[in-house]
Amino acid sequence: MKRVKDKHGVRLWGLCIAVTAIVAASAASGSCAFDSKTTLCEQFGLRCKEGQQCATKQAMCIDIGGCGNNRMDPGEECDDGNVMDGDGCSADCMSKEECGNGIPDTKVGEACDDGIKNGSVESNCGMDCQFRSRVCGNGMVEKEVGEECDPGAQDSIDCNSNQANLDFPDLHLGCKAPRCGDGYTNMAAHEECDTFGMQTKGCNGTPCTKPVCGDNIHNQAAGEDCDNGSADTVGCNGNNNGSGGSATCKFPSCGDGYINKMAHEDCDSVDDTSSCNGKNAGAVSCRSARCGDGHTNAAFTPPGSTLPEQCDTGGVDTQACNGRDDGPGSCRKPSCGDGYTNPAINEDCDNLGGGDSSGCNGRTAGSMSCRTPACGDGYRNASFKPPNADPGQQGEECDDGSSNSNTTRDACRRNCRNPHCGDGVRDTGEMCDDGNNNSDTAKDACRTDCTRAHCGDGVKDTGEECDMTACSGMQTCNESCHCI
Repeated sequence: MKRVKDKHGVRLWGLCIAVTAIVAASAASGSCAFDSKTTLCEQFGLRCKEGQQCATKQAMCIDIGGCGNNRMDPGEECDDGNVMDGDGCSADCMSKEECGNGIPDTKVGEACDDGIKNGSVESNCGMDCQFRSRVCGNGMVEKEVGEECDPGAQDSIDCNSNQANLDFPDLHLGCKAPRCGDGYTNMAAHEECDTFGMQTKGCNGTPCTKPVCGDNIHNQAAGEDCDNGSADTVGCNGNNNGSGGSATCKFPSCGDGYINKMAHEDCDSVDDTSSCNGKNAGAVSCRSARCGDGHTNAAFTPPGSTLPEQCDTGGVDTQACNGRDDGPGSCRKPSCGDGYTNPAINEDCDNLGGGDSSGCNGRTAGSMSCRTPACGDGYRNASFKPPNADPGQQGEECDDGSSNSNTTRDACRRNCRNPHCGDGVRDTGEMCDDGNNNSDTAKDACRTDCTRAHCGDGVKDTGEECDMTACSGMQTCNESCHCI
């Protein structure tokens, strides 16, 4: 389509002069200047030449079917019935005069228009169709001024914004690819900090991350002795399962308040407690207190005991210490009656409280205290019944040790029973004692009360004519056991 830019035809303000001249010429020649091939624009009083028509909203002749007929014809972007710029449709009907349509519409103040590229790194034209200044932050990569990238106003994952230049004006870090160690913290590039590659209290040097115990980065500037990750190791405390604490990422030390089981701790305390050995316990420091561990923990009471440790010989009984964790007297100074059998002080039994029992002499037994009772040990244990006890004998009645005798007059018998009638020994007060031969029915026998056979005992002994028995005939038995 022919573009109408020269405004073909005659405008109204020259109409009178042109018409007057034409009429005069026509009168002289006798012909009509406006033949049937011209078009009259009655609205504006304007005639257009052959092949033209009047613009719909402007006193202007246009090509028939051309720009200005107020109708969208093929190839036109708009048609507002005139051929003027600056009213939303350009004079050639080729532009709606909108920023971003790719046509620089200078009549509406556009300095440039790169269409959809406006504001991109590929264009020097901004979203407002104005040329942008060549500075970092305009969103356009201008390599000729040293830019590697340009993310606009904000940092991006692959480009530092102009803020980098504002923070470090001498380093020219803006519009450059971010690099851990360049000194500028680009959080969009997943940097948490940037200290030029040096470790500081708040930054892990070249990883550009903030120091956290368990990140597997040993940051001495942040006070870490070590960092082997979150788990404890034999040489390093971990991160306390994420709970932190002053002893995390430190070399393990008993008393630091951190229980590192990999470093052979199962508790942690500076001083001894009722359950934990403190830091001065040697090889068992920061281990659970136990009778027999070799450390005397005066705050710890062994199981089964009511008293705390007085000593600890590592599980060995000595004359000065009950060494094993066995009974109420564990890890205490030994004494008969403490309930702890300590062979080192010649104990082979021990009754708590020190009393006698059928299986143990109590603490009043002298040298036989806390020893297994035996008839003949020299200690009378009334609770102990000797294996050779007489029927009905409840316990020891006496015990003279080696002086026990079954033949000596008035001696304690070998079954630890007191001298008695029937033991076969004539003791003081006894007239006789034939032991098992004592009889209250046998003629002339020693009686069971250890008295000799005698008149009146009911047995007719030698020399007696009668004894509690009848005489023959009318005779009676007198007090001398003779019949009269």
